[in-house]
Amino acid sequence: MKRNASPLILWLCLVLLVAPGLFAGPKKSRVTIEVVNESSWDIHHLYVSPSDSDDWGSDQLREDILERGESLELIDIPCDDYDIMFIDEDGDECILEEQTLCRDESIWRITDEELLGCEWDTSD
Repeated sequence: MKRNASPLILWLCLVLLVAPGLFAGPKKSRVTIEVVNESSWDIHHLYVSPSDSDDWGSDQLREDILERGESLELIDIPCDDYDIMFIDEDGDECILEEQTLCRDESIWRITDEELLGCEWDTSD
């Protein structure tokens, strides 16, 4: 009886170790994104949300301000398409939709061109 029980126990252990991976689906790579404020304005709020989500989630800056010339690291972000909203010192809101955060480039730059492009966008 002892000889037959040992292979059964090994088989059960193997199933328990492998089964979670079979049902979890593929894991997404995770990256660190550096957000650099190259604009002429301070950024007071920054929200990053998966493009397929209806919720913005929490402000990535919390109580901080991303001043001109400063940068911020968003750590351990799953590779995906994101909508990004930032609000500058004047309260101007800019939303960039379906931005892929996972390319080889791990730096995302906020520029005057982006801010001014959002300010003049009348498609809403």
